[in-house]
Amino acid sequence: MTNAQHNRKKLSQVCSLEAYQWLQQWIVDLRPNAKYPPRPEHYFYKNTTHRKYLSNFVESVIVMVMRKKGCDPIKAKDAGKSIDKSKTVTDVLGRTKNIGGRVWVRDKDVKPGRADIVVFYKGQLWNLEVKVGHDRQSDAQRVEQQRALRNGERYEVIRSVDDFLGLIEGLYTNTNK
Repeated sequence: MTNAQHNRKKLSQVCSLEAYQWLQQWIVDLRPNAKYPPRPEHYFYKNTTHRKYLSNFVESVIVMVMRKKGCDPIKAKDAGKSIDKSKTVTDVLGRTKNIGGRVWVRDKDVKPGRADIVVFYKGQLWNLEVKVGHDRQSDAQRVEQQRALRNGERYEVIRSVDDFLGLIEGLYTNTNK
């Protein structure tokens, strides 16, 4: 794949060509007998239309790579669930119409500010927060980061696959973020 072909992919926002090639080789190494190994965009997170596609892709890469390294990463619980509150009503002329919609209900046991992925790696507890594009840490996440650092844990903000691979593999440092 050329650099121009890679740059046309949505994935290029969070994954350089070098990181893409590393992921491709990693998949080939996992499946040495596969005649046609899947490409990274089809192996890690397939729903390219989801509004959080890029961050979900990076999270999926982190979880799968860490599992293959023998770790047991814990992904943050979803913040809640969507409930359908719509109703079908009939007007005075006998026509039916749907009103209302879906609402988001937050779970009671979700801790605000918790890192996206928590994993025990190289003898240390790592808190990995994935932020893509213009996303920034919330106040609760900054408080959680200070708590983690005070307790001797490692807290990293991952903005791309390159950041993650550089962190765990020490492969390279991509200055084109």
